[in-house]
Amino acid sequence: MQIFVNDHNGKTLTLYVHPSYTGYDVNCLLEEKMGSLPDDFMLFFAGKYIFESDTLSRHEIRENATLNMRIRLRGGCIGVSLKDLVTGRKENFDSKCLKVTFGEFKNKIVEKFDLSTTGLKFYVEDKKIEGSDETTVDKLGIVKGCTVEFTYPNYKQYVDIQNADGSWDSRILKVC
Repeated sequence: MQIFVNDHNGKTLTLYVHPSYTGYDVNCLLEEKMGSLPDDFMLFFAGKYIFESDTLSRHEIRENATLNMRIRLRGGCIGVSLKDLVTGRKENFDSKCLKVTFGEFKNKIVEKFDLSTTGLKFYVEDKKIEGSDETTVDKLGIVKGCTVEFTYPNYKQYVDIQNADGSWDSRILKVC
């Protein structure tokens, strides 16, 4: 059967396929026809994404149907992802944050998450980041695409001390 594919440049391509062809088979035909394919493209039919393992019949693609090729836009974190280990909150920082010192980076996190700099601890890939405030963040392992996890003192990290007689001591035992 004959189907059409509108590519990302506005051209319409004609392909000859069988209903049993998969998305992967269609991709191969497109590559033969176009010479090469964009790195991150997706095929859609009737607004639904066609996975490489899906057959054309599964999407009810029939004779003279038109598929649409779209370039996948990479969204989300362009720079680094931040994760607050206390609350679980996640945020993204753009790549401008990678051209700063560790001190400036910490200050941006303090502003964004409304925290104090006291007791902040940072981790990349489960390794604690330790460096002076003048060190650039890339030298500390904070690079594009990584996740920086951080924690800070909070009520969960402190335990009141109870005496043997049942009274509470005013001292606090810090658990770390």
